[in-house]
Amino acid sequence: MSSNFGTPNSSEQHQNLNVNRCIEDDGGNGKSAIDFFEIHLKQLIRFSAQHQREREVIRLALLGLVSLTENYFRIILSDILRLCPASHDLCAKMDVKFSSAHYYSASAISRSLVDGCVFSNSVTISEETKRLTGLNVLDSVSVKNALGEFHKVCILRHAAVHSFGRLGGKNATELGLRQTVNVMVAPSYEAFDEICGICQNLVRSYNSFMWKACIARLGAKGYLKFDDSSTDRAFFREMQAVFWEDARLEEDAGGIYRELSAPLIEAAAV
Repeated sequence: MSSNFGTPNSSEQHQNLNVNRCIEDDGGNGKSAIDFFEIHLKQLIRFSAQHQREREVIRLALLGLVSLTENYFRIILSDILRLCPASHDLCAKMDVKFSSAHYYSASAISRSLVDGCVFSNSVTISEETKRLTGLNVLDSVSVKNALGEFHKVCILRHAAVHSFGRLGGKNATELGLRQTVNVMVAPSYEAFDEICGICQNLVRSYNSFMWKACIARLGAKGYLKFDDSSTDRAFFREMQAVFWEDARLEEDAGGIYRELSAPLIEAAAV
């Protein structure tokens, strides 16, 4: 019997990836999680507007959008763990991999706790938030509803990533589609605009809830005293910088802290 079975495809060629061509310095350092998200969301919207009639390009933009949303959760949670003593208490016994400890500086070691987390799933967003901070985002109706809509986005993203857009039976069922075969994830520009709104709503509602929950807990536990001391004001300002948009932070100029501390200062003066 001949061993010549024919050649079904073109011959492979040796390839050696130069990783240095695939990376650049991170220009997002120093921005709050919400600012980073909003800035890059605008860029994605502009990009999609330039390719309105190219559904394959819009599908790629969808991947970028979910990645951007995931990145928000990575930044905000690592920043909370870096600053919030109430979260420190919860995470004190968690192990950190040596590779992460070696890679990150001491000031950024909190990132190691979110390295292995997956945030392209609405369930794990709430579970990881509870595990790392002790706060239950499902206590917020707004966040809960936003996570429900984001779940649909994650299903579309899963199909786009793992099967070049082809929607499988399980995914189709989860989306409420019945007796549908051979369909592709191919969002129109208008649909992508709606998806952007869904991701933005999730980030904004989550960010607002976590800010209020963190500050309330810090006050209840005595980590924030609202006594108008320089150290207390500085700590509050650091927490604000984690959650607040830069423009709103500048506009506030310490006003929220003064409002919160005024009753205590007045009571102490009596």
